[in-house]
Amino acid sequence: MFETKFGNYSYRDVPKAVYPYEIESILYDNYVVFMAKPEKALLDKLYTISPVSNKKELKKLLFESLRIDEDRFASLNKELMIKLIPKYKSTNLNILKRLIEKEISKK
Repeated sequence: MFETKFGNYSYRDVPKAVYPYEIESILYDNYVVFMAKPEKALLDKLYTISPVSNKKELKKLLFESLRIDEDRFASLNKELMIKLIPKYKSTNLNILKRLIEKEISKK
C-alpha cells in the first residue's frame, strides 16, 4: 500500500506475461503516471480475487460485488480481453472468457 498526493494505491502481482499490455502513460500535474486501460484493469482485478466456480458466480461478482455497470461492461473490447486472458492462467478469467464467447455467439 502506498500513500501519495494523488491518493492511496495498492499493488498486486500480475503475471509478467501480461504486465506490459494495455498500459498508457498519462501526464498529470507535471507527473507521468501509468494506467491500465479498462479491459486490462478488469482482468488484473479478477486475477487477484479468489476464484469463483461458474458463470453465475462470476456475474454476481462483476455486477453486484464489484458494482460494474452492465452497459459499461458491454462496451469493453471483448476481443482484446479474449486475447489477453490465456496469458494470466486464472480460473476467474477462464470463466470470463467462456462468458464473453457465449455473448459473442448470441450476436
